[in-house]
Amino acid sequence: MLYAYSDEKQEVASGGDINIDTNKVLTGVVVTHDNGSAVITLNRSGFYEITAHAVVSTAGTDGVVVMQAYADDEAYPGTVSKVSSADNCDIGNLSTTFLIGFCRCGCHTTKEIKFKNLGVTADYHNFSVTVAKIA
Repeated sequence: MLYAYSDEKQEVASGGDINIDTNKVLTGVVVTHDNGSAVITLNRSGFYEITAHAVVSTAGTDGVVVMQAYADDEAYPGTVSKVSSADNCDIGNLSTTFLIGFCRCGCHTTKEIKFKNLGVTADYHNFSVTVAKIA
């Protein structure tokens, strides 16, 4: 199980990875994450529930802030979360919860999960992720 977060503001460009600074709870070897990295690694076959939440504001521009989960560098369907900002001081909340299955077979020994900012450049505040193996 993993609960990790970043409570310091990070400016993330469009297409950029959202880094996660601190592992608060990291148990066992099923899920691994290095502090400061964007990548969360699933190391065992099974099903995982993943939840991500962020408080965001646009970084000096108006537009739409979009967060999406990626699995092995491919956009994971159904994980888009977005908020529009008409003012560069607007603050919004983004969140997504999803299930992902993974089988360690053949050449697939791990699965890498990360989150990207796909909208305008944005400031991510208080970004948190929880990963739990459920089966």
